[in-house]
Amino acid sequence: MEPFFHYLIPLAFLVFFFPQYRKIALYLSSLSFLPDLDWLFPEYHRLILNNIFLGLLIGLLFYFWKGKEWGWIAAYYIFVHVLFDLGNPSALLWPLSSTMYFITFNIYEPIAFDISLQTITHQELLQSAIHGHGLYMSTEGFFFVLLWSILIIIQRKRIMRWFSNDTEVMY
Repeated sequence: MEPFFHYLIPLAFLVFFFPQYRKIALYLSSLSFLPDLDWLFPEYHRLILNNIFLGLLIGLLFYFWKGKEWGWIAAYYIFVHVLFDLGNPSALLWPLSSTMYFITFNIYEPIAFDISLQTITHQELLQSAIHGHGLYMSTEGFFFVLLWSILIIIQRKRIMRWFSNDTEVMY
């Protein structure tokens, strides 16, 4: 998924459904980019930082440093990024295993709707060169933009109150 959506979707979700944490959500929102830093080393992309242990580690660091809410929100940003990247092979259990997991789904045939979890080794991934980073909006990206646009339209009154009122909690 595109970096823009890794940032926007989790932040928007927190702001809409947990407005009492909007300041913490905004402060920590840049953590949504952390799992993609291994992109600087293409042979390790989605191997070292796209795993559940990074979310646990970052969450625990913020939990003990800043408090419970900070820890949960920090872990949330990492876990959502990893979840969104499951359309491409990711090493969810690294460093325990370098097996790459990914989800495939078929929504194009009206009769067969298929979702399956598949695996590939990191070596096979490198040999087949199917890893990469999308520079343009994908089909999933367009779907999420459409979904969030509808949500914003539905919640527009609440959004306007949120921006016009500086209270900590809006209901």
